[in-house]
Amino acid sequence: MPPGAQGALDWTFTLARWLLEQQSGPHPAHRIAASGSPTPFPRPPKDLAPEFLVAGAGTVVGLLRRPQDQNGIVDDAVTLVAPLFDTSTQIASACAIGGFLAALLDGWAMEGAMAQSLFVTRRGEAFGKEKGPSVARALEEAWSAVSAGEGADFEQALSSVGSLDGQVTRSIFLVSRAVGLAFVYRDVGEVLARASGFGPDAPYVGAVAAMLSAAYAPESLPENLSAEVEERTDLLELLEMLLELRTSRYQTVFAYASRFRRKKC
Repeated sequence: MPPGAQGALDWTFTLARWLLEQQSGPHPAHRIAASGSPTPFPRPPKDLAPEFLVAGAGTVVGLLRRPQDQNGIVDDAVTLVAPLFDTSTQIASACAIGGFLAALLDGWAMEGAMAQSLFVTRRGEAFGKEKGPSVARALEEAWSAVSAGEGADFEQALSSVGSLDGQVTRSIFLVSRAVGLAFVYRDVGEVLARASGFGPDAPYVGAVAAMLSAAYAPESLPENLSAEVEERTDLLELLEMLLELRTSRYQTVFAYASRFRRKKC
């Protein structure tokens, strides 16, 4: 497991539990309680890097929302990110991860997941009190780098992604590099091996890209990592709750139930 990934995993499920506790009424949509005394927003670990805090939020959004619920993806990203970083860049980063993961969990192809990620990222950039550099533009740049190919050296192509009008802003390109790596290799073991080529960005790129690759091809998850997850029964129980909430809104409407049922959900 990449350095920092364990702390990010724990933070992800802390956010998930908090969001589940805010449910109000029988409808499965994620409605934050409007009255009473809602549970305070969880305090993040002091030693967890900001990019991992945002990645945790994006992961929860991807687990809870179906890909066609694009407004819901953005709403949840704002809910989980704004208390920590009320900036368009951080909110859009969570949208990028959430949109990509939601699509993969519904069985979409990588190409469709990339397009979905870009679409909801653009929407997410409309939010935040502070407007930062464009994550959508970084994703477009990564997609262009991957499409160009540059032989087989995709890591070098993705590592070169990182300039906006001459200004290098590291944080916004972490998501695009992670998504690009998952898009190219689509295998957890391969992604983790390749992530080391990203230098100081390797822990984040490896963790996020591996998660997306596992959602696309769960059979590629190495046995040692599978065992680590299976030993955490608390995580498995919470995952079941998240996925049940994710799909329950379609169970009472036959047309939706048959249309959106997917083998990975």
